[in-house]
Amino acid sequence: MWTRFPQTSMGWLAVVAAGVVGVALATGACDMHRWAYVRISSVPPGATVQSKGLQGDHRLKATRAPAGQFLPCTPIDRKAEVLVSRSHWSYVLKKPGYNDEELFVERSSLAAHCAESKEEAKAKPFTLRGRMMRITSEEGLRTTVKITSDPPGASIYDAGTKDLLGKTPKRVTFTFFAPYKVGRVLLFRLAGYQTLQRQVNARSINLHVQMLRPGERPRPLAPPPKKRRTAPAPPAPSTDKARAAPRPDAR
Repeated sequence: MWTRFPQTSMGWLAVVAAGVVGVALATGACDMHRWAYVRISSVPPGATVQSKGLQGDHRLKATRAPAGQFLPCTPIDRKAEVLVSRSHWSYVLKKPGYNDEELFVERSSLAAHCAESKEEAKAKPFTLRGRMMRITSEEGLRTTVKITSDPPGASIYDAGTKDLLGKTPKRVTFTFFAPYKVGRVLLFRLAGYQTLQRQVNARSINLHVQMLRPGERPRPLAPPPKKRRTAPAPPAPSTDKARAAPRPDAR
């Protein structure tokens, strides 16, 4: 009996150690997650945001935007596995006088935003921005679009009604009716330039138009300049040897 006691003690020690590790993992003492931080904002600000389809501790409770939530990139326990097993997460923005806006984030899109700690994840958040649409008395949606042009001073016309809406830069409020995906076509006219046609819809926020001379084609966007690597400067010659060398005798 005494010869088997050490083996039994080691077995019990292994069981106790496994139990301690399990408790530490369950309580979060050993945090081995990779985290991503999702930041949700609204336009206009002040909307109430909450997660959709999640219950209990996983749910982001209703709070004012901008708001944020940490999502685990790798499961470590059953609670985390509930979140990671989802293919996407959704959030709902609510604001009086506006239609509800639902935002989605795919699990695959969080890969570049995962970090070893919550502090690192919060420093590089995945941003979701919801454009709230106002409800008018006619059950339409009103949205204000900031319209600019280069050069400025272009006349803005509604292609459907032929009405002059103003000259750039200008903020124009449009009313859209169902189906809201149908946009409004605008015409831009400026002396010495081509007449251009652009479209806005209920989700538009900004519209910038590059006016073109007759016969001129749209210029492609220039790629960002590449950073040139400069070779390090050669080290300065050491003066220790010169100082140590004996001076010739002056004769």
